[in-house]
Amino acid sequence: MATYLVDLENTGLAGLSGLDELSPKDRVIVFYGTRTGSIAFDKHVELTKAKADVTYTKTERVAKNYLDFQLVTYLGYLIGSGQERVYYIISKDKGYDSCIEFWRKTNKQIAITRCESLQKQKAAAQQAAQSDAGKGAQAAGGEHADTQKTPAPEPTQEDQSVSGSRQSKQKASGKAPSDAKASVKEVSDQKASGKKSPDQKNSEKPSLPESMRKKIRKAVKEEGLEGGSYKFIYDYVVKSSDKQKLNIALVKHFQQEKGNRLYKEILDVFAEYHKQNPGA
Repeated sequence: MATYLVDLENTGLAGLSGLDELSPKDRVIVFYGTRTGSIAFDKHVELTKAKADVTYTKTERVAKNYLDFQLVTYLGYLIGSGQERVYYIISKDKGYDSCIEFWRKTNKQIAITRCESLQKQKAAAQQAAQSDAGKGAQAAGGEHADTQKTPAPEPTQEDQSVSGSRQSKQKASGKAPSDAKASVKEVSDQKASGKKSPDQKNSEKPSLPESMRKKIRKAVKEEGLEGGSYKFIYDYVVKSSDKQKLNIALVKHFQQEKGNRLYKEILDVFAEYHKQNPGA
C-alpha cells in the first residue's frame, strides 16, 4: 500500500502510465492546472477504470512552482496525519529532492521516493524485489550445498574396538584424551597471549579508525559529550547501513533536538567512512 502524488503539469499523461498496474490499496493524488491541457476522452475512460483510489486536485493559478508548493504541503499533511508510511512523488522535477532530503533527516518512519512515472516506479520496485530474491536464493543454495557434503565413513567394528580399548586405558590411568589436552592447551595459550580465536575475530564488527574518531571529536567538541557518548557515536557510525538509521539511533539516544544536531555534525565523517568501506 502506497500513496502517489503526481505532478501532472510536469510529467503530462506519461506520468500516469502504469496506473492500471496499481492495486485497490494504492492511492493516487493527481495535481493538475491550466498548463496541463485537455485529456482525450478515451484516455479519461481508461483512467476511470483504474483499480487504485484516484483523486484530482486542481491548481487555479498560474505561477512558477505554484503547483509544486501545493503538492509538498499536502505531502506534509499526509505525513503528519500518520496515514501512510510509503510515498512516491511522480515528477521529473529534481526540486522535490530537497523535500525528500528534509524528511530523511527526521525520525519519522517513512519512505519517500521520486520517479518520473508510475510505470518506472513499479519497474524499479520489481527489479529491487528480484535482486533481493536472487540474494536469498544464493544464500539458500549455499546452505543446501553445505548439507550435501559427503558424510564421514562410519567406523568399522575393529576401529570401535581399538577406540574403546584406548578410552578404557585413559580412564583407568586418569589421563585425558590427547585431543582434549590439545584443545585445553590451545585455549590456555590464547588466554595467556590475549589473542582471539578465528571465530571470535569473524564475529566482531570493524572498529572506526582513529583518524575518523578525531574528526568526530572535533566536529562535536562544542556539545560537551561524556566518554561513553563518544563510543556510542563511533559504534553507530560503523553499524548504521544508511543515514536514516544513523539519525534514528542518535535521536533515540540523545533525544530529538540534540540527536539531530549531532547527526548534522558527523554526517560528513559517516559518508567518508562508508565510501571507504562500502561493505561495512
